[in-house]
Amino acid sequence: MALIGEIRKRSWLMIICIGIGMGGFILMDMMGNAGRGSAVTGGDIGEVEGKTISYAEFARMEQTRNRNRNSDNSFQDKENTWQSLIAETLLQNESDDLGINVSPSELKELLYGSMVSPVIYQSPEFYNPQTGRIDVSQVQQAHDNFVAKKLAPEWMYFFADLENRIITDQIGTKLSSMVGKAMYTPSWMAEEVNKLDNQTANISYVKVPYEQIEDSEVPVDDKELQAYMNEHKVEFTQDQETREVEFVEFEVFPSGEDSAAIKKKIADLAADFRTVENDSDFIVENYGIYDTKYVKKEDLSSVIADSLYKVSVGTVVGPYIDQGYYKAVKLVDRRGVRDSVEARHIFRSVENAEFNPDGVKAAMQFLVDSVKTVLETTDSTFAAMASKYGQDGTRANGGDLGGMLGPDIGLPSLRNLIFYEAKVGKLYTLVSPSGVHLVEVTKVVDKGTTGVRVAYVEEPIIPSQATQDKGDKMAFNFVRDNRSQETFNKSVSGQGLNKRSAVVGANDFVLPGSGGLPAGQSSRDLIRWAFKANKGDVSPEFYTFLDPVHQYKSKFVVAVLNDVNKAGMMPLKQVRNEVAVQVRNKKKAEKLIAQLNGKDLTAAGSQFCYDIPHGSKSWWC
Repeated sequence: MALIGEIRKRSWLMIICIGIGMGGFILMDMMGNAGRGSAVTGGDIGEVEGKTISYAEFARMEQTRNRNRNSDNSFQDKENTWQSLIAETLLQNESDDLGINVSPSELKELLYGSMVSPVIYQSPEFYNPQTGRIDVSQVQQAHDNFVAKKLAPEWMYFFADLENRIITDQIGTKLSSMVGKAMYTPSWMAEEVNKLDNQTANISYVKVPYEQIEDSEVPVDDKELQAYMNEHKVEFTQDQETREVEFVEFEVFPSGEDSAAIKKKIADLAADFRTVENDSDFIVENYGIYDTKYVKKEDLSSVIADSLYKVSVGTVVGPYIDQGYYKAVKLVDRRGVRDSVEARHIFRSVENAEFNPDGVKAAMQFLVDSVKTVLETTDSTFAAMASKYGQDGTRANGGDLGGMLGPDIGLPSLRNLIFYEAKVGKLYTLVSPSGVHLVEVTKVVDKGTTGVRVAYVEEPIIPSQATQDKGDKMAFNFVRDNRSQETFNKSVSGQGLNKRSAVVGANDFVLPGSGGLPAGQSSRDLIRWAFKANKGDVSPEFYTFLDPVHQYKSKFVVAVLNDVNKAGMMPLKQVRNEVAVQVRNKKKAEKLIAQLNGKDLTAAGSQFCYDIPHGSKSWWC
C-alpha cells in the first residue's frame, strides 16, 4: 500500500514520462531508416575557414587525443579538441599561403632524431615505466610499422594524428621565428635602450590604496553604473544569448549512524588484521592498501606517524579518522633504507610476461648464460653488453637507469631490489610485467634514514543508501510542490534554503561562480533545459550530482529560469557587482586626489601610511 501511495503522489511525473515515451516511438517511426542512418554518421558539426568538419572526424580525433587521459569531464575534452582543431586548421591555412612546410626527413628528426618534438614528450604511449622517460626507440619502431602499415587500425590513425600534431607544432615554431626575425630595431634605438638599462634612479613615493576610503563613503546608484557601462560598451557586450539560472541544493551528508557503522566495520577488520598470517591476502580480500615501499616518517600522515615509530612490528593502530576515512594501519616492518641509488640494467622484453612462463624462462636463461656469465668470467663491460643485448631505451646509455634515483621509481620489483636488497657491484636478475632484467647497483647514498612498511584497511565516511534516499525524497517533494517561480521562492525562504544563481551560455558544461556546480552530465542537462525553458519555469525534475571520488549521490539540485539575456549589451543586474567596484574605485580616486592636493610626499605619507624603510624612502599602507 505504501508503494501504491508513493506512485499516486508522483503521478504527474509518470504522465510526463509516458507522454515522452509515446512521442519517442512516434518520432522513431517518422524518421525511419534514413534517420537511423544519419545517427550513425552524425553529419557535419561545423566549418573552419571553409573546411567542413564532420562528426565522425571530430569524434575520432577526440577519442584519439584523450585515449590515455583519466578525465571525468567529457565536455571539457570535447571543447579542448574543438579548439585544437580550429587552431590547427587556421595555422595550416596560413602556412600553406606562406609556403611553410615540414619535409619527410625533418619529420623523422622530430619523431626520433636529433630534435625530438615536444609533442612526443607529451605522448604517454612512448613512456618507459622502468626509466620514467620517453623512449624514442619505441617511437622509431612504431613509425617503421606505421610506414609499413603493420599497425592496428586505431594505431594507424593515432600515428597519423601524431604526425599531424608534430607538423603543426613545428610550423607554429617556424611562423613565430619568422615573425620575430621580421622585427627590426635600429642600432641607435638599441643603444638608447642600453643606456636606460644601465641608469639608476632613487625615487620616493606614497602608495594609497582605495581601502583608505570606506565603501559607505562613496555610494553609487544605478544611473552611475549604467553610465559607466555605456562608456565601456565593448567590455559589457556579449555575442551570444545567455540565461540566468537560480537553483537550490539538497546536499547529502553522512549521519551519525552512518559514521558509527563505518567505524565499527573498520574496528572489526582491525581485530582480524592483528592476528592474520598473510597481510597481502587480507588486504586483497578487504580492498586495502599495501605498498612494499618503506615510507619515511615525514611522508606518513601526521595522525599516525609518531605511533608507527614507537610500536612493535605487527601492531595495528586504529580505527582513526584521516582525510574523510576511517582507517586501521598495520606496521609490517621497520628498517633502515637508502636515500638514493645509482643503478644500471640489461633488459630483455617478454610479451605478456606475467602469463608467459616459457618466455620468461627463455629470457632469464639468455641473461644468465650469455650475459651474466660473460660479465663474471671475462673483461667484457656492462655498458658494452647493455648496448649489444638491451631491448629498451637505456641501451644507448650503457643500461644506465638515469643517474641517482629516489625511492619513488615506478617499478616496485626494481625499487625493492636496488633500495632494500642489492649490494654494490653484484649482479641480480628480476622479472617485471614487461620482461626480465639483469641489474647492478653502482652507487648508494645512505644517511641512516629509517622507513616503515605499512598496510591499511580503510572505508570512506560517506552517506548510506538510506541517507541518500532521504535527500532524493526531499528534492522530489520540492519539485512536486513548487511548479512556479513564485512558489519556488516562497519555499526557499520558508525552508531557509540557500538559493544561488549562475549565468550560462548554450554550450557551457559547468555552472560557474563561487560555489557553482561542477562539470558533468547533470550540469550539462540542466543547461540544456535552461535553453529550452521559458522565463519563470521550474525544472520538471531534480538533477543528481555524484561525489567525484566515491560516486555516491552527494547533492540534488532544483532550478528555475530567472531571466533570458539576449545577445548585445548585458543587463546591469548581470554585472552589477563588477561595475560597482569600478565606479566606486573611480569615485574613491577622486576623493583621494583631492585630499592629496597641495601636500608633499612627507605630509601624504604621514597622513595615510606608516613609514617602512624600503631601499629609497617610501611609505606603504
